Amino acid sequence: MMNIEARPYLNNKQSGRILEAAREVFVREGPAAFSARRVAKEAGLSLGSVQHVFPTTNELVTAMIEHVNDGYEAAYRQMAERLPFSAEERLKAIIDYLLADICRSDVRKFWFGFWSLSCHNAQGQGLLRDAYRWQTNNVAGFIGAARPHLADADCLRLSTHITALIDGMMLFTGMSNKALSLTSPLIVELRQRIWSMIRIDSEVPPTGGAPPESLERRQSTTRSRRK
Repeated sequence: MMNIEARPYLNNKQSGRILEAAREVFVREGPAAFSARRVAKEAGLSLGSVQHVFPTTNELVTAMIEHVNDGYEAAYRQMAERLPFSAEERLKAIIDYLLADICRSDVRKFWFGFWSLSCHNAQGQGLLRDAYRWQTNNVAGFIGAARPHLADADCLRLSTHITALIDGMMLFTGMSNKALSLTSPLIVELRQRIWSMIRIDSEVPPTGGAPPESLERRQSTTRSRRK
C-alpha cells in the first residue's frame, strides 16, 4: 500500500467518501459515462469539492483503482492475522475470498468496466496491468508460504494461471445481475480445478529463476509469522 506522501489525497477527510462514490458511479454508469460531476452528486458534495481533491478525471480514476486494491490488501491482511499459524489455511482462505468476490455482481461489473476502459485508454491499460501485477504477486506469496519447496518463479506462474482462471469465469457470469455463491456449480468446479493445479504443481520439480522483489518480501514476511 502506498503511503500518504505518495498519495496526498489521503490527507483529505473527504477522499474515502469520494472514492466510494466513484466506484458506485463506475459500476452503475460504466466508464463512458463516468465523470467528476456524477461522482460529486453520488457523494453528496459539490463538483468543486471533488475537483479540489482530484483535479482531473484521470487522477480520480487512478485513485479509485488504488482504493479498490487497498480493499483487497486489507482483506488479505485480515486473513493472515486471523489464521497466523497455518499457511495452508491462509492459502485456502485467499482462494475462497477471490472466488466469493467474483460471485458479487457489482465486482463483476467493476472489472468489466475496467477491461472496457483499458481497450481504448492508455491510462486504463497501465492501471489494469499494475492491478494484475499486484494481485498475482500477492497470491504468489501465499502460495510460496504454503508450498515452500516451490521456486518463486513457479509460484508466480501458478498464481498467474489462477488469476486468469478466476477472471475468465467472470466472462461467463458477468452478464447477469444474479448473485452467485461458493456453492454455485460453476464456482465449485473452478475451485476444484484451482486446487488440482496447486497439487499437481507441488509435485513438479521447481524451475528456479529470480524472484520478484515484492514476492520475496511477501514470502519472507509470511514465513516469519509461522515461527
